[in-house]
Amino acid sequence: MQKDRSLTSCDKTANNHPSSLERGEEQFSPPRFNLDLDASSLNGKWIIIGMGNPILGDDGVGWQVALQVEAYMLHKFQGTDTPIPVILNLAVGGLSLMEYLIGYERAILIDAIQTGTAPVGTVTCFPIEELPNRAAGHLCSAHDTTLQNAIQMGRTLGARLPDQITIVAIEAEMVYDFTESMSPEVNAAVPTAFTKVIQILDANF
Repeated sequence: MQKDRSLTSCDKTANNHPSSLERGEEQFSPPRFNLDLDASSLNGKWIIIGMGNPILGDDGVGWQVALQVEAYMLHKFQGTDTPIPVILNLAVGGLSLMEYLIGYERAILIDAIQTGTAPVGTVTCFPIEELPNRAAGHLCSAHDTTLQNAIQMGRTLGARLPDQITIVAIEAEMVYDFTESMSPEVNAAVPTAFTKVIQILDANF
């Protein structure tokens, strides 16, 4: 396993980190990849988390992307005994999110944020250390702490946490509206975000 390749397919533009977990209303057919992933090497090492709230408009995009990744992995390894990476949908941050990461080597977090520096629906990925606003999206909790601080605390206490945490981010527009529908731009970004996640996995194996 090559530990330095997980971000090779990421766009690491420092100030253009659109990410904000939102939920998608429309299903799409995942594109086909010549992806020779050995899922047995992923199991127990990788966790993929879609973040957000599926009844708050664009805030549910992370859930939708994670569901598409899960569907793709299940289809790819259908009929085999090979386990797939752990894939979750969560609406937590800070210490609670950190606890879900314990025991894994690498993590991909899919979230919707509002940076105001990129068009709505822009998808980028970057290491968590480059998150421009540590209070953005679901990567922290208003009544808790930032994920970065939580991870530092966990490591100090001896928790085994991922060496690499990659954010797949979607620039969002409406994250406080009570609706299960996403804005057209964010909905259209779901296939792009899905592809980013698959590329990150593909770049490591």
